[in-house]
Amino acid sequence: MPVRVHDSARAFLDEAESFLLLDEAENHFLLGTAGEWAAGGIPEASGLLTVADGAGTIAAGVLVNPLHVMMTRAKAETVEKLVGYLAEGPWAVPSVNAPEPTSDLFAKLWERRSGKTSELYLRQGIHKLKEIEPGLPACPGTARWATEDDTDLVASWVTQFGAEVDMPMDGLKVARVRIAARAILLWEDGGHVVTMANWAGPTRNGVRINLVYTPGELRGRGYATACTAEITRRLLAEGKRYCFLYTDLANPTSNRIYYRIGYRPVCDVAAYRFL
Repeated sequence: MPVRVHDSARAFLDEAESFLLLDEAENHFLLGTAGEWAAGGIPEASGLLTVADGAGTIAAGVLVNPLHVMMTRAKAETVEKLVGYLAEGPWAVPSVNAPEPTSDLFAKLWERRSGKTSELYLRQGIHKLKEIEPGLPACPGTARWATEDDTDLVASWVTQFGAEVDMPMDGLKVARVRIAARAILLWEDGGHVVTMANWAGPTRNGVRINLVYTPGELRGRGYATACTAEITRRLLAEGKRYCFLYTDLANPTSNRIYYRIGYRPVCDVAAYRFL
């Protein structure tokens, strides 16, 4: 069968990890998410799929959840197999997120099969850092890991972050889980917390940085740069060879910030919603 649904994240990784590691940076979200699910179980209404070519070799890895289908770069015939399978199966497909041009082809094929209209709503860049650029400008303040006492603030900021990027989040749940994992780094200046950043989805050699957030009235002061650079430095010091992150290609400010720190483009991805 060209499309296989795996009953556990561990089974998915056993079959797909070698394929995904061929481009660890580009595939870091699938690798990291599957790794986290392997520890805690696949969430309800979600799934991990692989698509094989005619010789039975893995040609794509796919994550399905109630929000979207996220898949690796794939050849046209592989995308066609996946679209056909999803159209006939139990999976909801509200949106797709994949490297270009795979995402573009999926959107066109899904329009034909489903009768729905696709809308491009987000283009992002995947970036990778091996080492921090020297000479970053100094920024007032210090960094510390968030504690339970910071839960309400972090929850509020996670919720606001989700609203700004059009991805609603349960701020309180995310805050509790990430604080317990010692994953949220806060930047303080003058006795006040001014920025946060988070790590998530560790892979064999790297880890993803996300949830970088500064309240609007505090932006433009270098806090996000300082906090992102510091959490990156700490993760590299702990033994990670790389750090990864997504940027909104429509936001030149954030792209400049991350480039200044040392993050370099890997590929562009596009997200389409189906209406």
